Amino acid sequence: MNKNTTDKTSILEAVVQFKFENKLEIEDVFFTVKTVLENFSYTKEQVMELPLAIRESDPKLKYVPYYKFTSDTLTINVSPFMLSFSINGFYPGWDRFKKMITENFVKFENLTSQWGKSTVSIRYIDFFQNTNIFNNISINVDNPHDLCDGFFKEERKNYVTEFSCKYNTKVRLQIVNNVTVKTEIDTQQNGSVIDTDVHILDALDYEEALEQVHEVAKETFFNILNDDFANDQNLKQ
Repeated sequence: MNKNTTDKTSILEAVVQFKFENKLEIEDVFFTVKTVLENFSYTKEQVMELPLAIRESDPKLKYVPYYKFTSDTLTINVSPFMLSFSINGFYPGWDRFKKMITENFVKFENLTSQWGKSTVSIRYIDFFQNTNIFNNISINVDNPHDLCDGFFKEERKNYVTEFSCKYNTKVRLQIVNNVTVKTEIDTQQNGSVIDTDVHILDALDYEEALEQVHEVAKETFFNILNDDFANDQNLKQ
């Protein structure tokens, strides 16, 4: 995860999410957020078109955004159980991203005090153009050479693992090659993705939790990359 915008960046998406235990009415959440985010535009998401009974009975919809508030550099999503923050465009580095989060999070104290304890998570999706990332990481995922009577040709490889880590965090790591994505300059590119998702349950101090999930995400990412490849990509810890 690069610190400086002048460095070559591989980050396609960066999202911090707060999931809360208690439910608040979406009308109260929307009114509060709209009031304090005067310089943000907002859109109502498709889930709001569903009947209330369906929205509240389907567990898959619990943390789906109901409203999206957007500025030039930041998007804030809200639902009755959730707040999330994501970067629009090029990733500015963790210090700047965290500042954006904390400057806005304090504005929602009326909501967060009612929500109670939260699960704090951070997710980075790193993209490497025209690269088979499995040739440049310390994780070895090989297929048997005798598959298909010698006619085997790998089209795509998908590696997923979930594990516990320090600070009582849970990590989900997914690595995929030969995928096509839309980049920040709105073009289709082929390459590989490293998707790192880290969360802490029952966080009481959200700033401390933010630092902890970011530290684990950063260490996970750089520990799986070969040093020569990280240097070649100009990736900075």
